[in-house]
Amino acid sequence: MLVLSPYLSCPVCQETLRLTDDRRSLTCQNNHRFDRAKQGYFNLLLNQHKKSKQPGDSLEMVQARTAFLNLGHYEPILSALKTRLASHLRSTSLGASRTLNYCDVACGEGYYTHAISHFLAEYVESIHTTGLDISTPALKAASRQYKQATWLVGNAFKLPLAQASQDLCTFMFCRLSIDEVARVLKPNGIFVFVETGNKHLKALREALYTELKDKRAASETTITSAYFDLIDRQQVQGDFTLDNSVDIENLISMTPHVWRSKKQNKRVLIERACLTLSYDVTLHILMRNNTPYTVN
Repeated sequence: MLVLSPYLSCPVCQETLRLTDDRRSLTCQNNHRFDRAKQGYFNLLLNQHKKSKQPGDSLEMVQARTAFLNLGHYEPILSALKTRLASHLRSTSLGASRTLNYCDVACGEGYYTHAISHFLAEYVESIHTTGLDISTPALKAASRQYKQATWLVGNAFKLPLAQASQDLCTFMFCRLSIDEVARVLKPNGIFVFVETGNKHLKALREALYTELKDKRAASETTITSAYFDLIDRQQVQGDFTLDNSVDIENLISMTPHVWRSKKQNKRVLIERACLTLSYDVTLHILMRNNTPYTVN
């Protein structure tokens, strides 16, 4: 059964969206209407907020990422995030909340969304989980597999959520829209930003490209801005091995390397059938301060 977030806003006029009596559509007081797809998600992405006809990850990328994540190689990253969240749930007002509103921005196929939502449910009486992504194939996959969430096709820089409505927002491996997070988070709400470091999948990148550029880590000033205080930071590193061509091809196919790198380089790497890699990520955990949000 669909559990709808009560804090959705119309992408056209920003008025509150409500579920119709037949539970098939969302409407606002200005009669803007968004139908529910048969898989269970709602498409709130306006044409003017698209840069292409089919933005975001393709079906092939979504399928490849699902297959890779199901191998469990990134489980230590998720485990570390849960540990840090548990600590802050105990030490902040979040843990005292009876109902928690959680949004995973750029949620993809919902792997992290579902895991974090399930984890948070141990600490609160009820949770409203919203997963948002610009990719329709990703939302189709997420809404088929995980029913207890609100799944939205939308733009991370135009979040269809009410101001100061969310207790927690997560950004996992994606471009940051910090002003929008500041708008939708409540004072003392928690914001988690997970970014990759220079060692992350370096062996993959070395095999695909002749020259590598160093990744520029997000500076503390950029992350915190005027609205956030950095309260925790942790680096998570480790190694894993892919021991067959199918898993290597899925890893390539789930990333932008699938269309950035040369076909010959991809073919040679896949044919190696064994690849040892490192994951290298930093968990940034921030708290929304009391600075009033202002439109730029």
